[in-house]
Amino acid sequence: MLTLEKIHAQVSIIGNEFDPALNSLVYKNQLDKVKREYSKEMVVVRFLNPDNARIEFELTVWEHFINAVDSSLIGFVFYSPKTNDSFRQIWNKSVGSSASLIIDEGQIINKSNEISVDPTEHTLVMDRDFKILDQVGSPILNENFDDLRNTIAKNLLKNGFDHGVKGAIHDKDANNRTWFMAQPIYVTSTGSTIPQNEALKLIVDGSAFPEYSPLSDTVRLIKRR
Repeated sequence: MLTLEKIHAQVSIIGNEFDPALNSLVYKNQLDKVKREYSKEMVVVRFLNPDNARIEFELTVWEHFINAVDSSLIGFVFYSPKTNDSFRQIWNKSVGSSASLIIDEGQIINKSNEISVDPTEHTLVMDRDFKILDQVGSPILNENFDDLRNTIAKNLLKNGFDHGVKGAIHDKDANNRTWFMAQPIYVTSTGSTIPQNEALKLIVDGSAFPEYSPLSDTVRLIKRR
């Protein structure tokens, strides 16, 4: 039963044009800031539930996510149907000024986009023309976290950008390969930086294994015992 409900909640809207309803009264004094976010090459939209027991953990994940991308290329807009002191404190402590938080009491935005079944199941990635490119749930799940980063990175490359997402990117649709937008920096267990060809030789011959991070382009080589 729970599985069926989740599937229903995640009816695909990929390919649809997102309507941010910028002329509505939802944005109030944040309209200029939100417009700037929506004018970037890629935009991530997340519908939050401030009463979610894991909301603090989710916002911490978003803090790390945002810090590991180029915010001049990627915008973030969060919508919540309400707020309270506790939620505001968590928001200010984590995501804070890195993104726009819009209190949409009438849930105008998700309703205008026909996201009517639990909007908190939805995190959307779109281009600057508001075309929805990907749709997942909360980034606290590794698969969702990876899918979001992979979609953003691939589309930035497609649009001619060779940067924008830092750290190891996991692509489950390409035999679970790990790739980087930027040239990774290989570091030995003693902290010394070595050239890529030397690092790859150590990995291939089994002398060391790579330790990746989704938040950094540094790859640490762990010596095998």
